[in-house]
Amino acid sequence: MTEQLPIFDRVAVLELLGNDEALFHTLAGMFVEESAQYVEQIAEAAAAGDLAMLEREAHTIKGLLATFADTRGVVSAQRVEEMARDGRTEAAAVAELQQLVAAFADLLRREIVA
Repeated sequence: MTEQLPIFDRVAVLELLGNDEALFHTLAGMFVEESAQYVEQIAEAAAAGDLAMLEREAHTIKGLLATFADTRGVVSAQRVEEMARDGRTEAAAVAELQQLVAAFADLLRREIVA
């Protein structure tokens, strides 16, 4: 992965959430807590060749990342979702999505601790 990790724009996300700081902390905390599970489920689905599960998990992640205005993560999740829907998967695309989810969870972890 040669591009930089996503840059978090807290102001933009808060605007999307109606400037509700408590809601931001709740959603960010949930994402951080569940991020390892998302990464694991994507890996399991890809390894098992379960394209329906892979599509579903990528779709879920896409929505979650959209909540936080992570455009790069959304694009990656959409790519994996569309590949699975088309009956195929690419290990590099799945690995990139896993890495982006983990990196974004780390970024959010720092935001909610700050």
